This record gives sequence, structure tokens and C-alpha cells, in this order.
Amino acid sequence: MTAEPVLTLCVGISAYDRRLLASGEKPLEFLASGAAELSEIFRSAWPSSGSRHLVAVEGDGTWSHVRNLIASDKGTYDLFALYLAGHGRLRDGNFQFLFSADDTQSHLASSASIDEIAGLAKAKHVLLLLDACHAGRYIEETSFFRSVAADRTRICVASSLPDQSSWEDSYFKRSLFAEAVMKALTVPPGTTSARTKRVEAAFDEIAQDVVRHAFALKRSAQQEPAMIGALTVPLSLPLT
Repeated sequence: MTAEPVLTLCVGISAYDRRLLASGEKPLEFLASGAAELSEIFRSAWPSSGSRHLVAVEGDGTWSHVRNLIASDKGTYDLFALYLAGHGRLRDGNFQFLFSADDTQSHLASSASIDEIAGLAKAKHVLLLLDACHAGRYIEETSFFRSVAADRTRICVASSLPDQSSWEDSYFKRSLFAEAVMKALTVPPGTTSARTKRVEAAFDEIAQDVVRHAFALKRSAQQEPAMIGALTVPLSLPLT
């Protein structure tokens, strides 16, 4: 099945207020621009008038704004695809995602909070691409992606295992995960290829690229994406 229409939302935060950062954390460089680039790929992949493509970067990447963007959308979709990129932390062994700060709610989101926004869209199927350090801990903690009805597909692809960092690099001017996702969903000019790709095949390509690039560009660092969910309905992603 190739989903249509779709709702996509790409969230990327690079320029964190330093007051929000924990010891050892620094503002990031490429997650905001990477989110905007990935949104353009989604727009090309699903160009129909019934699809909608949203972006929330930097100061717009607050918990409340992201939640409201999804909750206020009145459309009904086959698929909700969410890319969420920023700092990830472990606190008392539990995953937290660092949103931008606002005046209404904490910038720290637990796994339960991410489950909430993943389930807000009026969409039959859900794909979450979580690009953050320790993202694999979310995979262990999520209940949303472990509870799937017989005719629905919910898939989360995390950029790293629970004990790993998720790297970005000036060579690509993107995170290694975003670079791999974009490569998996695009076809080089002049290349003959299938028009769609099953999500499992895309994950295999993403994982291989991230592992290889982390080892080559980050002094033999280990970064291994992981996937969880249920493909009760086969899901194919269009290539662009």
C-alpha cells in the first residue's frame, strides 16, 4: 500500500537557548535545515492537493506549537509521517526529548508525551522518524507503537540505540540519520528505479548508511538505528 493523502510534519531544532542545555550539551548545527530539506522531499513524494506538509524549526519547535499544529488539522489522512530532530537525553534511565522553550509548558518531553503527539493526527497509519541521542530508549518505552489494530500500521525508526549518540556532520551538513533517510527516499538523476520502496527496505538502507558514516566520520563511533512497530498493512513509501 502506498498511502495517499498524507500529513507530514518535520520538526528540527538546532539553535537551542544555552540555558536549556545540560552539562556537555551544545547547540546543534544542521537539524533545523535538515528538517526543512526533508519536508521538501515529502512534498515531492506526496504532491496531491489532499496532502499537507508542515514544518516547525528552531523557535517554532516548542511542545505546545507542535501539538497544536497536529491537533488543529481537520483533515483525514492515510498516513501521518513525523520527523522529530533535536537533543535527546536520559534522565533516571528514561528518554526525554528537548523541544524549544515557550511560556506555557516544559521543553522536556517524555516518551509518553511523544506518544501523545504521534497519536493526535486523524490518520490511519503513523510513521515516526526520531533523530536524537538515545532515541532507542524511546523505542523501549513507547506504548503507542506497541499497540496496533489489525488494519493499521505504526512504525517508529529511531536514529540510535539507547546508549548511543546521534551524530550530525559538516560533510553532509545534516545529521547522519537525516542524510540516510533522504538518500533512501530519492533516486539519483538518470537512474532507473522502482517508484516505491517498502518501509522495511528503506530502514535497512538507512541503518547501513548511518552505521557506515558514523564509523568513517566520527572516529569509529557506533550509531545504529532501530525500528519498532507493526506492519499489519504493508507500507510503501514513494520515491522522488
